[in-house]
Amino acid sequence: MILSTAFMNKLVFIDDDKRELDQFGPLIEGEYTYIHWPNDREKLVFGQPPDLFVSDLYLPSADGDRKPTTEQTEEAASTAQEIAHRFHNLYASGTQGVESIELCKARLQDTVRLITYAHEELLRPQWEALGQSPDNGIALLQQVSERFPEGRVGRWRESGFE
Repeated sequence: MILSTAFMNKLVFIDDDKRELDQFGPLIEGEYTYIHWPNDREKLVFGQPPDLFVSDLYLPSADGDRKPTTEQTEEAASTAQEIAHRFHNLYASGTQGVESIELCKARLQDTVRLITYAHEELLRPQWEALGQSPDNGIALLQQVSERFPEGRVGRWRESGFE
């Protein structure tokens, strides 16, 4: 998706993962600024007010990411293996039951429960181990909104815009 520069003078992406910021480059050739949080936070204070801020929701504090402990990493690895096994087991019987819509719907419900479990038991602890939180992202966007009340604010997650 290419955004027309006729509608925007300055677009600012805020993210703690520089690789993700660099992926936005081809989408908005030369018409955006990115801020690698928290290293480039001074860019939020100085310069021309942006027309639009797009920010990652899960950000570390202004102190930056924490390093996960060995225990946290080992726990995540164990949980990931468990989840992988459980996903594999969703189709352990192959295509048996394909003719039954009830069995297909039951598998879909099991899949949704497993995704929820993976979010709670694997993804959330990883964010916490890194010191990332939606509270940090929301607080930053509130500060940006107060500093630049004329700018629009959007939240970015790996799954897309909110």
